[in-house]
Amino acid sequence: MLLALTVLLLGACNNAGPTEQSISKLGLLRVAILENPHIDFANNRVGGYEIDLLQAYAEKLGVRLATTYVSSEAALRGLVTSRKVHLGLGMLPVLKNTKRFKYGPSIANSDLILVTHTDAALVKKNLQLAELSIAAQRREIANNPFTDDSKTDFEPVVLEHSDASALLKLVEQDVFDGAIVSAIDFELLKRQHPNLKKNYTLRKSVPFAWLTANPATALRKSMNNFIAEHAQNHYTEKRWAFHYDHLSGFDFVDARKFLQRYAKVLPKYRAEFQAAAAEHDFDWRLLAALSYQESHWDPSAVSPTGVQGLMMLTRNTAKELGVSRLDPSESIEGGTRYLANLQSRLPAKVDEQDQPLMALAAYNVGFGHLRDAQRVAKAENKDDGEWQIVKAHLPLLNKKKYASKVRYGRARGVQAVHYVEGVRRYFSMLRLLEPETLPNETPAAQLPIGENLFALF
Repeated sequence: MLLALTVLLLGACNNAGPTEQSISKLGLLRVAILENPHIDFANNRVGGYEIDLLQAYAEKLGVRLATTYVSSEAALRGLVTSRKVHLGLGMLPVLKNTKRFKYGPSIANSDLILVTHTDAALVKKNLQLAELSIAAQRREIANNPFTDDSKTDFEPVVLEHSDASALLKLVEQDVFDGAIVSAIDFELLKRQHPNLKKNYTLRKSVPFAWLTANPATALRKSMNNFIAEHAQNHYTEKRWAFHYDHLSGFDFVDARKFLQRYAKVLPKYRAEFQAAAAEHDFDWRLLAALSYQESHWDPSAVSPTGVQGLMMLTRNTAKELGVSRLDPSESIEGGTRYLANLQSRLPAKVDEQDQPLMALAAYNVGFGHLRDAQRVAKAENKDDGEWQIVKAHLPLLNKKKYASKVRYGRARGVQAVHYVEGVRRYFSMLRLLEPETLPNETPAAQLPIGENLFALF
């Protein structure tokens, strides 16, 4: 407590707000995070693009993270402006700064778009928006917040406590004609809503940024240096690609079929996936996604190559595992045990987030071929412990130039990449359909959120 009081006194005299030094002395970076579809909690780990950046920033400062999750932007802004947290984030589009808060440097860009039913007439100009009932999280999106002109072309219905997922559901239920969301929101969510489409672009390349109280000049300068450095070394680009590249492409029929089988078939096997996941420390939704990619949750499925069952095991693999391929419970347990074994054989340098993706590739193409792709990457002085790098080198295994130099010969590397990306798309859908409850606060949050202990401004 004495240390905290010392930091408070030091910070209170600093009109520039908290500095890297004062936060370092405190030992905590306290952050309010708006619950949104881009973050996920599973196996006691929170993940997502912004979470990666936040953890890297805390590591740069040499402090622990103390995160608190809120359900509305109003609550987030309240914690920021009352100086109970250092930062607020949650894929926030940059709107106008105020006397009480300011946005930091841009961490990403995305268009703001109008989403409607697929059979809705196309909107061609802003004036047409006045004819529609449109839902949005903030009124400010009705016009360009960076102009002095307060005139708006339409008046949205503001539902500040609703995230993009909730807004799209309301459109699907015909409560509204359309909703304004970011393009990256829709990219993430559209497979859940195959009857909706992007209709119109309201604003292009809107920056997303973290929120700080005002003044917080020193903190924003620190964040700006951090983002600039990580943009230059391509860290931000790589993390964005890791979290979103697999979402490209959309198949209306496939999305609709998945939702149908999710409702009718998955309930029969959910308990088995959950039990196998608990036994082998996986997210059960990943196992269910793998199974859907393999068999569409059909326990009698058979491929032309002879693999069979919910997890499409080969005869030899099933024999080694001691399971029946046509018994759903045994197939799920055996396939999960096989995946866990593949993951355990990966080099220690493979990052925790990359490990299941590498294991999935090995599940499809074989562990030896995965290691060959890693060797090819390493020979080119690339990071063979990073999935994004290995993903780019797997297709090379089907080329004579490379196949003749690797240990296990030619392989269907392109198909392996498509396989992993397919599993990830179904996994993303299941995470949204079956979300885990986010923790109220991280264990590092030792200072009560209800008290204004951050008088660092």
